[in-house]
Amino acid sequence: MTNNAAQSINIWTILGQSLQLYKRNFFLFIGIVGLGYALWVINDLLAILVKPHYAWSSILLGSLGYFVMFWSSAAVVIAVSARYSDKRVTLKECFAGVKGNYWRFMGVSILYVLILGAGLLLLVIPGICWGTIFSLAPVAVLLEKRKDMGSFKISKALIKGSFWRVFLLWLIISAIPLFLYTLFFRSASVNQSLSMLLVQITSVFYVSFEMVVGVVLYHKVKEMKKDALPVESETPAKRNKGCLGCLGALGLLIVIIIISSFWISGLLKYFETDKGAQLSERIKKTISPEIVFPGNVTLERPEGYFVMKIAAPILYYSLIRPYKVKDETVVLNFLAYPYDDLRLENEMIDLGDEEIAVKIRYEIFDKNDLEKKKWDIKYGPFKARSFGTVDINDRLWAEYTMEAKVPKSPSGAMGYLWKIYYTPVDNYMLIAHYGYPYELRTIDEIYEPEGDAADKEKEVISILGSIDFPGK
Repeated sequence: MTNNAAQSINIWTILGQSLQLYKRNFFLFIGIVGLGYALWVINDLLAILVKPHYAWSSILLGSLGYFVMFWSSAAVVIAVSARYSDKRVTLKECFAGVKGNYWRFMGVSILYVLILGAGLLLLVIPGICWGTIFSLAPVAVLLEKRKDMGSFKISKALIKGSFWRVFLLWLIISAIPLFLYTLFFRSASVNQSLSMLLVQITSVFYVSFEMVVGVVLYHKVKEMKKDALPVESETPAKRNKGCLGCLGALGLLIVIIIISSFWISGLLKYFETDKGAQLSERIKKTISPEIVFPGNVTLERPEGYFVMKIAAPILYYSLIRPYKVKDETVVLNFLAYPYDDLRLENEMIDLGDEEIAVKIRYEIFDKNDLEKKKWDIKYGPFKARSFGTVDINDRLWAEYTMEAKVPKSPSGAMGYLWKIYYTPVDNYMLIAHYGYPYELRTIDEIYEPEGDAADKEKEVISILGSIDFPGK
């Protein structure tokens, strides 16, 4: 073998071989990882379909999900390694093969995440270095039978001389979840629970492929660097008994929490300064798309807001700001619905016609059965509270308010107010809607917005008034 292992490692070859191995054993790998995510998927389904007062069962399922996930992650490493060597292996054998190594694998995996997190908090660069150097530690703890070297030392020895190529490989792989989570954040404003469920399901495919790449990388580097690991000592050094590793991981976690607290606190204080506020606005302008509706109707991004754009199936903008109403972030959504989709004819448009409001409500709310069922369970059926028109900056808008209430044990009630504004422009309806929860002393009490909620309503009216309608 060549002494310069870095020249022998071809990341495209590793990716190509990983993809072939993944395709040939797709159902085996997906089955193992899918079992690991099963509890989390069930938990997300419950968030959509079942009564939301299941906090304890949600915590239980989420916690158990981590233990099952570590078990399946270890099993898939065993499966990939066996299939890499052309050995036949069954689903049952993979999970059974974890026995005796489960806790070590979990400990090494958690410690790796803590080390990576600590490094990223220390100005990012240490995180990149440690994350790359120790990336093979969770694989090594399962596949290496040595007792004279820890898995982190093994990973460091294998990665030595190949750092940048391994770093580039993981950078490419990391682009996959980044794409997935971008889709999630763009669709969360439409249906957050369903979007999270979709991410969980698609993560099964990504995680299984990521594990394949890690195991293939491990075997390739070890084959190309036979002299990377020192000869195993016949009399391995005695290991200190006890839970020193656990104490070390706990200490590292405490350090991470302390560092992150100071770092985040300092960052928040900086953004409160004039320079920090200016930087924050520049960042928001850079990552927020321009708000342009059909007919060249435009809206300048309101100060303090992030903007998310969804182009299909209809034009959809979400204006998000860390503005709290009863401890929940309020999001103002804009939609541009063609008349054809709303089954409206141009000569029929009358903002005083409540039937149009019912059609709009159906398209953006009632049409989604899963979302509607979730809201109905949480707050009760939504009912029309008020309907009318309002003049906003010489532009007539329809104002449709829906409300739902549910009794709260032992006393009082919870409610949700949802407001929809809409106005016709050319051959489409420009719609803005938002909602927020509130508490009542009794189920019969009539809620009137005040405080943060009242300020938010004024803010929404101000934003609607700043929309530029050409030819107005």
